[in-house]
Amino acid sequence: MFKSIIVVAATATQILPHSFCIDKYRKFRARYGFDDREVPIQEDIKRRCKEVLDDVNLSESDRQHIQFFNAHDVNVFHAGSTRTKYGAIIGIPVNFQYQDINNINDQSITLQNVLIDWDTNAGKQFQRSLILSENAQKFALAQQVLIVNEFDMFYRAGAMMLNSFLGISAYETIHSIFKLDKQRKINRFVYMIIVAFGATLCWLLTKDAIRNHRELQVNEKLVKLGPKYIQGGAEYYEKLSERNKALRILLGKKGKRLFTPNGNESSLFRQKRLPISHQIDYFNSKLQDTQIL
Repeated sequence: MFKSIIVVAATATQILPHSFCIDKYRKFRARYGFDDREVPIQEDIKRRCKEVLDDVNLSESDRQHIQFFNAHDVNVFHAGSTRTKYGAIIGIPVNFQYQDINNINDQSITLQNVLIDWDTNAGKQFQRSLILSENAQKFALAQQVLIVNEFDMFYRAGAMMLNSFLGISAYETIHSIFKLDKQRKINRFVYMIIVAFGATLCWLLTKDAIRNHRELQVNEKLVKLGPKYIQGGAEYYEKLSERNKALRILLGKKGKRLFTPNGNESSLFRQKRLPISHQIDYFNSKLQDTQIL
């Protein structure tokens, strides 16, 4: 019984924000004005969203399961899936409304509670990285649409369920072999920590593998949408690389821990997503192929 409760609870952490609690999750991630109301999406961005849905040839039923909203972030955000009755949400970052650096409102950008000097070279570099062309914005939106139209939510939940079950089973096996009932409580606690760490690590690696595999598949689909999306992909990741390079300086010691000198995300043993440098090379090579043709 205890095993089942742990497995169900662990799995629920992966399912609830993407299903039953998706509306609350959206409200938590949404951007609000001074009147505490959600900031509506601009008409030109609404148009891009519709064009993206047309370009990826999404069915009418799937379209009705996607809700776009303004997110309080400078990264595109998604949750949920069109494969469930709860649908999916895609958060549009604040920088999508910027036409040039002069449009940037520094008050709407927070960087992990760090006071930023926007007049420095790194500050200006970060601001420039926020300006995306229409092609780059449509690429980012199409990427999220294609992801929420897959079964990733179920894969992640399944991975959590499996790893939780295997972790508990491993502990029970160790408990039986080494007769932990006869050992001191501190020893039993150490074994529990080790098993929990191992199960968590396996789940994280599985989650990363699913995400990386999905990114590769989505890349192939985006390339098929034509030169504008390929150019948009190259620009999007180049700007993301420049942003990370700037953050590496702006965030001080923390920035050096988070990002590498070439703009990739630092990681000791995990690869949360495909390296940005890899993405840049991929879309630039595809762009060259279209120019040759």
